[in-house]
Amino acid sequence: SITCKKFGESKSDVQTSTGSSYVDNIRLLYGTALAREVTAVDCSDDQLGFQVQGYISNPNYNRKKASFVLFINNRLVDSATLKKSIEAVYADHLPKHTH
Repeated sequence: SITCKKFGESKSDVQTSTGSSYVDNIRLLYGTALAREVTAVDCSDDQLGFQVQGYISNPNYNRKKASFVLFINNRLVDSATLKKSIEAVYADHLPKHTH
């Protein structure tokens, strides 16, 4: 479980339950609408030496403001270059100005 609270506060702002699934945590942090629309991704290639596990929203889910959350080796990664690259790959498949 994860607990987030402001410094000096006794009450937590966000707390996940022990044993909750990734989808449960997505629901808690981003809402039921997104949790209903995520699809599990699990892919690896020994020859290329990579493994990917996670969740992506399917084409039925879109919002005016995009949200891109990426973890690599269980660490949050904030990379504008990587985000722009992924958006460029999918640009022809996404509705304009909504993601």
